[in-house]
Amino acid sequence: MKYEPQIPIVGKTTTLEIHITEQRSGNIIQDFETIHVKLMHLIDVGEDLLYFAHIHPLYEIDTSTFTINHVFPESGKYKIWIDFKPKGGKSNSCCIQIKCFWKSYS
Repeated sequence: MKYEPQIPIVGKTTTLEIHITEQRSGNIIQDFETIHVKLMHLIDVGEDLLYFAHIHPLYEIDTSTFTINHVFPESGKYKIWIDFKPKGGKSNSCCIQIKCFWKSYS
């Protein structure tokens, strides 16, 4: 996962770009099957469990990238769960943790 800005700022839009790769080869997976009516589900949960978002990232076929623009509402840690299914493969879930700050430290 790549995000811009690299350090998410509370109240500002963060663009998340997700490439799914084959674990052994590292090759980018390009074809997906729908699960629960969408190609991908992204669940964003705040560390205190008071914030929750269920998002369906846009899939850009030409770059094999799932993308969302998201605004984190509070400073702190967030866990992002991603659910997807490569074509002909098994359903997969993975989790990433992001820390979000009140202001920019650049």
